[in-house]
Amino acid sequence: TKLDLKSIKKMKEELTKIKKLKEEQIIQICNFLPTTKEELRTVLYKDYTLFEEHEINNILEIVKKFL
Repeated sequence: TKLDLKSIKKMKEELTKIKKLKEEQIIQICNFLPTTKEELRTVLYKDYTLFEEHEINNILEIVKKFL
């Protein structure tokens, strides 16, 4: 799935509100558009365990909202 630039900017804006996410991770999420925890784990690599369950779910909800 490809998103238009406007949607990507909005998604990036929302993801930025999740303080633990680094800029590079936000960019990867916008590029990869993970919809499952497994896909998100791939994007976040070793930092995945730093996120709490509700943060993981929140990230996935944000992505799904724009798909």
